[in-house]
Amino acid sequence: MAATFIGAASYVAVMDYWSYTNQGVILLPNLNWALMVGLVAPLACILSVEANVIVSSRVSDVRAAQQLGGIVVLPIILVLTLGSLFAFMPADLLALVTSGVLAIAAVALFYVSKATFRREEILTRWK
Repeated sequence: MAATFIGAASYVAVMDYWSYTNQGVILLPNLNWALMVGLVAPLACILSVEANVIVSSRVSDVRAAQQLGGIVVLPIILVLTLGSLFAFMPADLLALVTSGVLAIAAVALFYVSKATFRREEILTRWK
């Protein structure tokens, strides 16, 4: 999350410099940006960690866990890119809806990962 926040701050600095020099207005941070960086990004991070816990508890190899863990992130990326398709919905509302869905999914995955994670079994079974 620290890398995400540093990247977002760098992006804001570059975009504000560009927009101020070319258009005379500062574009970021705005409400949509704050919702995406403050709510959606941390929830997506929590969701991906919980999904990776579930994946690592089901496979028997470190490499398989890593590969499947990379695939787990793809639906989150899909959800975030769907924002361009929902032009009829305001971006702020879309960010709130997305964060609500991610929060519900994170809570559900927390209980699933808590039930499936067995540390001792993973330590003895993995090669």
